[in-house]
Amino acid sequence: DPETAAGFLIDNLIEKRPKATLESTVGKCMAVAQVLPGDPQYNPRHKDGALNILGSIAEHIVERKKYAALMEEFIVKWVLPEVESPAPFMHRRLCCFVDSFSELRFQSVESAERVLAAVLQCLKSEHIPVSVAAAIALQQQLDTNEHMQPYVEGELEWIIGKLLELLRDTDNDDLTDVMARLIEIYAEQLAPYGIQLAEELARAFERLRHYDPSNEADQHKVLAAQGVMESIQNIS
Repeated sequence: DPETAAGFLIDNLIEKRPKATLESTVGKCMAVAQVLPGDPQYNPRHKDGALNILGSIAEHIVERKKYAALMEEFIVKWVLPEVESPAPFMHRRLCCFVDSFSELRFQSVESAERVLAAVLQCLKSEHIPVSVAAAIALQQQLDTNEHMQPYVEGELEWIIGKLLELLRDTDNDDLTDVMARLIEIYAEQLAPYGIQLAEELARAFERLRHYDPSNEADQHKVLAAQGVMESIQNIS
């Protein structure tokens, strides 16, 4: 995977020579990313690459106050507007970027609300890679910015429905982790849907338990099935 390899290389360079590489890398990538959909200079592939690099070195950025203080404004001003991009892969990049910076605690409640609103909009996407990335980002944001958990309460019914739909379509084990965490956070609010939710999860488990142990591509189903069982236990 060239994307992962490039991110790994840059992360290693910054790990070994932070003074020589971090500031220039962050500066150049932020400069490339400071253009919005609708601008004649907007090139989604260039911006995607810049955001991908920043996301791959998020740990180095967040641990340095100098950069961490800038990142909240950068996300709100230059990343969240990608929800309106004509390129669906930029919607996914938005979610992946937010997920990469999940350790960043927003100082402004308004900023956190705008992030959640953008992520929820992406979760509704008809493009599966976008909605899966949004689900993962949603969980991370609710864990890091706990004061935002009530913001999602009114959206729970369709969110859980969307997660079940995605699980049927992908058997993605990350989604079962998201489901388990939401059930844990919102156990009281989801109680009226407990029986229906348990039945849906049981059907998912029944489907996931049929896999070929000799097929490496099926190994993720084991983890997904374990996640489904954890979700059922949380309901009970």
